[in-house]
Amino acid sequence: MYHLRLRGKHYEMGRKRGNIFKKQHISFPLCLDDFQLRHGTESETILHTFFPEVCEEIRGISDTLDKDYLYFCSWMLCMGCCMYNLEQNIPVEIRGCTAFAYSREGHLIYGRNNDLPPFLRSGCKSELYAPENGNRFLITTSSFVNGEEGLNEHGLAVAMTFVMTRPEKIKAGFNSCFIVRYLLEKARDTQQAISLLASLPVASNCNILLADPNGSMAVVECTPERKKVRPPEHFGSDVTFD
Repeated sequence: MYHLRLRGKHYEMGRKRGNIFKKQHISFPLCLDDFQLRHGTESETILHTFFPEVCEEIRGISDTLDKDYLYFCSWMLCMGCCMYNLEQNIPVEIRGCTAFAYSREGHLIYGRNNDLPPFLRSGCKSELYAPENGNRFLITTSSFVNGEEGLNEHGLAVAMTFVMTRPEKIKAGFNSCFIVRYLLEKARDTQQAISLLASLPVASNCNILLADPNGSMAVVECTPERKKVRPPEHFGSDVTFD
């Protein structure tokens, strides 16, 4: 797993990452179809409205790599969202992740497995962010800038799990990985995260797990049309864990 530390202004953090890509000779042969490009372009407008800082970070990357910002950002906003060709690309038996949280006697346990295709293993990253005017956080990702899960300086854990969405149901908005990044950087606890998420336009179906050190936990089941907050289940006192 690759480990990266980023701090300061968002644009400069993007420039640092872009220079790392250049040094490692990493290229991005971007190819979006008409639907993906339209979705990405419309979603960028929403992303910039709610989270302009992260757009500056992406711009820092695209400027450093001499890529068109809007096309590059559109590509990132299609991740984990416009995946209607998934059946042809990723077999059923190797997709699907699990995240959980458990609280007892003032202690909270959070865990996750990340069932991604093996070819992504070498590109997985654990990144420590200290952004200007935002929470410090650790994010785990097979991409960059956005992420699958993380923990911020207030002890808030945020994790996404993917749910397949039919193309006709996808709308402009945040994909699940940008939701994770946004909440880690902006929220202090589960209740604030739920409040922030309530106003976010969501692009496709996903589940967002939230848990904080106070034992407050929830799963927000998201679709482009609505969001449902599912509280934790309570088990009897006879439940034991080794």
